[in-house]
Amino acid sequence: KKCSDDFGSLATINSAQENKFFWRSAVSQNIVDDIHIGVYQSSEDGSWKWIDDNKNVTGYDNFVGAFPIHGGGKCVGMLTESSNAQWTNEDCD
Repeated sequence: KKCSDDFGSLATINSAQENKFFWRSAVSQNIVDDIHIGVYQSSEDGSWKWIDDNKNVTGYDNFVGAFPIHGGGKCVGMLTESSNAQWTNEDCD
């Protein structure tokens, strides 16, 4: 299901403060599943891009150390079970 079906959109996160805000919001609502954020893997060159402007992820990121996980998918989710709120690649569904 697309976020737009519920009149929403995927978050773009530009700082550690924004990342922590989204993580705290999820935890306060008892969301235990990973949260998809607005990063995807480009089919053209394999780079990771923000969905809102199609620019490469540069500057702030919070990817896990072994990113991307081989076979992990072409979208990115925030790990809600960790207070580090790290990001990892996941299936887009």
